[in-house]
Amino acid sequence: MLKNSQQSIVSLKHNLARTIQCNTLPEGTYLAGGTSVYFYLHHGLSVDLDFFTPNRFISALLLHAMRECFDEVGVELLGKDTVIFYLGSGKLKFSLFHFPYRLLSEPYETQIQEGVVCPLAYLEDIIAMKSVAINQRGSMKDFSEVAALVVDKYGLTKDYDYQIKTSFGINSIIEGWL
Repeated sequence: MLKNSQQSIVSLKHNLARTIQCNTLPEGTYLAGGTSVYFYLHHGLSVDLDFFTPNRFISALLLHAMRECFDEVGVELLGKDTVIFYLGSGKLKFSLFHFPYRLLSEPYETQIQEGVVCPLAYLEDIIAMKSVAINQRGSMKDFSEVAALVVDKYGLTKDYDYQIKTSFGINSIIEGWL
C-alpha cells in the first residue's frame, strides 16, 4: 500500500507539474480541494486536481489546449466556466471551476518540482470552500476534510473526538488524522 501511495504521489506531482507547465490555466487559478490539503498536511492523499479561478473561461478552448499538452484527455463535463477532464493514460481527474468568491488570503505558492510552483488556496480558504461544497452537495468526503483541517489547524487531540463527532453527526471522523 505504501508503495502504491508513493507511486500515486509521484504520478500526481508529475501530472500537476505538467498541467502548470502547459500554461493553459486562466490567470489567477489556484489548487484547492483534497490534493491541496495533502500538500499542507502530508496525509489524506486525494488523487485529483481541483482548480478554481476567479476569472471566467471558455471551456472548449481549455479542452483544446489540454489536448495539446496531454496525449489523452477524456471529458466528463464541458460546461460554462466548468470542466472535468481525465488526463493521460492514468486518467487523473482534473477539474476547473469558476469560483467568483474572493479568497481570504492570496494563494500560497508551493514548489511541486524543480522550477515548477503551484498556487494553493490557504487552509482558511479551503475550509470556506469546503463549507460551500457541503452546502451544495453534502458529501461525507467534504465533512471529513473540514474536520481534518479543523483538527490540524487548532491542534485538537482525541480529547475533542466526541465533540467533533457529535457536532458533525458522524463517527470516527478524526480517526487517522491524529
